[in-house]
Amino acid sequence: MIETYQQLNYSQIYGENMQLRIMNAQLRDYFYEQDTDAIGYRLRSDLDPFFDTDDLAAINSITLDQFVYAFIEKICNVYDRQPVFQFEEGVKDEQKARFSALMEEVRIHQVMHENFMRCRLHNTILATVKWAKDLDRMFIEGCYNIGNTFVVEHAEYRYEAALIAYETLTWDNKSRWIVWDREHNEHYATNGLPKWDPESRTVTSDKIPIPPGVGVKAPALWPWTIYHYKLQNDFWGNGLDGIIQLARTINILLTVLADDTVRETIRLLILNFNPAGARGDKGQIKTGLTHPIFPEGKVGNTVAPSGQVLSADLYTDDVLSLIEKLTDIIASMHNVPNPLKSQMTDNLAGVTLRMKNEPLLQQWEKDQGTMRPYDMDLVRRVVEVNNFYRKAKVDPGVLDRMTIVYSDPSIVTDEKAELEIEALKWEKGISSPVDYVQSKHPNMTEKEAEEHIRKNLERWNDLMGMKINVVVPGDEKNLNGNEPGGNDENN
Repeated sequence: MIETYQQLNYSQIYGENMQLRIMNAQLRDYFYEQDTDAIGYRLRSDLDPFFDTDDLAAINSITLDQFVYAFIEKICNVYDRQPVFQFEEGVKDEQKARFSALMEEVRIHQVMHENFMRCRLHNTILATVKWAKDLDRMFIEGCYNIGNTFVVEHAEYRYEAALIAYETLTWDNKSRWIVWDREHNEHYATNGLPKWDPESRTVTSDKIPIPPGVGVKAPALWPWTIYHYKLQNDFWGNGLDGIIQLARTINILLTVLADDTVRETIRLLILNFNPAGARGDKGQIKTGLTHPIFPEGKVGNTVAPSGQVLSADLYTDDVLSLIEKLTDIIASMHNVPNPLKSQMTDNLAGVTLRMKNEPLLQQWEKDQGTMRPYDMDLVRRVVEVNNFYRKAKVDPGVLDRMTIVYSDPSIVTDEKAELEIEALKWEKGISSPVDYVQSKHPNMTEKEAEEHIRKNLERWNDLMGMKINVVVPGDEKNLNGNEPGGNDENN
């Protein structure tokens, strides 16, 4: 008998669970943005099935609000050092200055770093470029995700958007959904979530024009950049919900541990007799060396109260050990240190240090390749929006003569071993001193890197009274101006 298997209908699965996916994304935002009130509310909801109402009201919550953000920062190291916008020769200084001023206005380096962290957490985010007319200011918002945005996938490629809508408080001080309809080149608002007809691929909701336009037709402008960390089964994919669940579990364990410790300590103090002593302004019995507790009616009596005192078994060490092991497991999966443990400085060097950092370097190279096209697309969107609304234009042709150079991540390395490895590459002709200097200073052009090396050699020669030949493979002359392999009287 031949068995047949029906392919899973992911769209149907995700459609049925959309509300759950939206809630999970909102939870990710709460923890990423360190929203103390929302995190505390979620903790109390997690504890509600296990605590009576009165006990839950009296409990002191302990939440590690910074845990998720700190963890994401450890696994997102592409932007530890700012990328550099490098232009080809021939681009005018005036064009560079105008472009740089625009990038500074939108705080592009901070935005790129923030976009990557949100993209890593949510898997898919939307970044949009906006212009505030009254302020005459450009800015970028990268906070749109499945938890706060409605997206219609493109008919031909599901990882692109045909329509994007988000809820906001608009010009008339009412809650409306702002719609960018890419297929029909329209930009408008709707009361409530826009109703999408999949057969006609149109919005059937009433369209409210956005001032100052007369109709609903949009300009020839699409200010959105879509970031995907991984292309999964649908447009949005799945985020790092495991990190959120870990944070929620840690909050529960710490809160219950602290509450149990306090309650059991107090129970041991007053077990099996009615206490008498000084009372505070709220009627509570005051404790401490200056406010002793006595059995009722026996103040001053030196006879110990009768009754069996039961000892409480507190699992402080076990709970803390469990938290540490859980975070160790997650951290090891991402090749980063545990954010809850103090890091000891390893006495490593050379190849050993290189091997330890190799997984991090490989992840950095992968993430750099992932983010490069999205960052470039975002820069183009900034220029397009600026040129659409403003008289002061930025030449879009400059972007075709520009590249984004990402710096090495800020990790501990052995410079001596690294330089020895580089020297071997120079001998094999697969690298050069110029390439090495540029890797350390991405803002330098090839000529500037050569000049940097020459100046350093000249200083060395002046100080030490000796010549050092550094051969650049493929060059007719080395960086000291001599023929490669030629004899020099100072050699």
